[in-house]
Amino acid sequence: MPSRRVARCPPGVLCLSSEVIYIIIAIGIILTSVFLILAGRVSETQKQPIQLQPQPQPQQQPNIYISQKGGDDRYTRAPEPLKIWDGLGRGLGFSTTNLPINIPTQGYPSNFTSYGVFTTEDGKMLPLYGRPTTSSNNRFNYYTRTDTYNPVPIPLSFKKRDCMDDVGCEEIFDKDNVYIRANGLQGKATIYKFDAPKYIPNA
Repeated sequence: MPSRRVARCPPGVLCLSSEVIYIIIAIGIILTSVFLILAGRVSETQKQPIQLQPQPQPQQQPNIYISQKGGDDRYTRAPEPLKIWDGLGRGLGFSTTNLPINIPTQGYPSNFTSYGVFTTEDGKMLPLYGRPTTSSNNRFNYYTRTDTYNPVPIPLSFKKRDCMDDVGCEEIFDKDNVYIRANGLQGKATIYKFDAPKYIPNA
């Protein structure tokens, strides 16, 4: 019986049999298919839109001004007797701080200053505050305040005109009759003299 010779590789030479080549090709096909399947899943997740959670916008804090003057500041400044109207309501999810709307075309009116005193028919003296309107040169806004511990602004009427609306009323002069709309009292105005411009000799 002839003996079968088993082929051996000489030292230093890489010999591959046909079975080893088939196994390497099978492993390569398996690894390639696994790679293509995983790459397809990654591309599908990238095609889906990313849903971002809306971030709540921080609300702006109102500016707070602190007076550095001494004494009772309630009687040294004239507060503006206007109601604050928030037309959109609070907590509806949108902010009006970024929208530049309702900007006056003729500028903002000046601040209220002390114009004089208002003496009622029963002898009570109340402060008189006023400012010129922006709509006309000869129209003014006027109001007075109660003389209680917590003063409340009270609008005035002059010559049947509301002195706190946008148009205002005519200028009030000394001894003019003025009408308080809230309680129906009538009285006379005493107007202060305006502080005239001063001359600076060294300038």
